[in-house]
Amino acid sequence: MTNGKDQLMMSQRSLKLSRLGHLWILMSALAAGGCCVSFYLPYWLIGVWNKITVTFGTFRVCNYPGMVNNGTTAAIGTTAIHICARYNDFNDIPSIAWKACTIMQGTSCGILLLIALIGLSFMCISDVLTKKAIKVAAILQLLAGLSLGCSCAFYPLGWDSNSVQAICGQQSGIYNLGRCTIGWCYWSAIGSAGICLLAAILALTRFVTVAKPDGQINSPKVSVNEQSSPGHDV
Repeated sequence: MTNGKDQLMMSQRSLKLSRLGHLWILMSALAAGGCCVSFYLPYWLIGVWNKITVTFGTFRVCNYPGMVNNGTTAAIGTTAIHICARYNDFNDIPSIAWKACTIMQGTSCGILLLIALIGLSFMCISDVLTKKAIKVAAILQLLAGLSLGCSCAFYPLGWDSNSVQAICGQQSGIYNLGRCTIGWCYWSAIGSAGICLLAAILALTRFVTVAKPDGQINSPKVSVNEQSSPGHDV
């Protein structure tokens, strides 16, 4: 009977995060932050037009030259619009590749923010920390990392668009920068994808959690009367 109770206590033993588990939460937070920053700020591609620095993101642009309508056609004007803003419409994004990047990276940022919040809950609420929850979070993190990595790989496919060639030169094309350079947000997205994948692999191992010692488990207390042997009624 005692062996059965011991096995039951071992199966119900609660978990806590190990040092590697806290490292996983830190990596998850860094990946989520890097993804969101690189998604919003338009510093993926940097070029110069009329001595004005022009920067592109996936769905935002800074200091882009204004357009002049000439009847049925539109041409690039001689003045730049000194503002950082998103495109007016999703269809205004200059290439299909950049549209796909916007969707994939936006989805990745949402998932990574959710996982970061889940990781914080693991630190504060021990009851929600289970091996199944860790595994589900790791799988979602792996998918988010792959999606973010694919968005970085697809981004150069849009360098042959007219908007990019107007800034980077006609020689720019797919995986050809022309006169432009890579911005720090692009490297931030790549780094976030790498951290995300490493964090997911770490979470899939069994080293992120450890069993709590017996003294930290809240077991029901046995009263003194229950421990003593029953006496005879008088």
